[in-house]
Amino acid sequence: MMSFDNFMYFIILFFGYLYLSKDVEHFLSLIIKNILNFLKFEIQITNEQIENLPSKLIMVSSHTSIHDFFICYFVHYLYFRQKYTMNVVMKKNFEELTTPIIKLFDKKMKIIQVDTTKKGTTQQIIDYLKDKDNYLLAIAPEGTRKCVKELRKGYYFISKELNTNILYIGVDFKKRIIKLEPIHQIEDDWENEKKWFIENCKKYKPLYPERCQWTKEEFLEEIKNINF
Repeated sequence: MMSFDNFMYFIILFFGYLYLSKDVEHFLSLIIKNILNFLKFEIQITNEQIENLPSKLIMVSSHTSIHDFFICYFVHYLYFRQKYTMNVVMKKNFEELTTPIIKLFDKKMKIIQVDTTKKGTTQQIIDYLKDKDNYLLAIAPEGTRKCVKELRKGYYFISKELNTNILYIGVDFKKRIIKLEPIHQIEDDWENEKKWFIENCKKYKPLYPERCQWTKEEFLEEIKNINF
């Protein structure tokens, strides 16, 4: 896989061409397809799958790098954008950098700024979405790109309050596949819900498996075997 610096250069170049393009939507779709082809990703998603999805969804996935954000955004633009407005929960410092760029070319993506130093973030998201329809809320339950032992419960309470189903998007950087797991109705018990997320998480190899609590051990074992 290309280095992070080369990846970011690719992204900046892409945004530059995008800004100069007259037919932004067509140009962006074309560029995204070429980027995913260049990265050798196979998208195992069909338009029929999207059509059968409910009007409100919470999308969850593992998160170990900024690459995850771009890959999921690319999938949103190619497959979800016609049906949904995508809402992404993002830390304040990243939101301030991202929003001005997003506003230039995509009116159907909204970034919900969260301040992790303050309480009440989950309720703020609920209040923001409670009167909306046809939305996709993207959340990383790990809450950070670092390895954590516990998941954050925010998406669980949001789903309960808004009566919204959950969609797990799997991005496997080893097999280079992107696919959707079946629609999931939130569990009554958090422990069962957490188990569901972890089981899905284990199916897909993230870019940095050592940063994910549920793929780390397998990765370290592979490294150990290589060394021997």
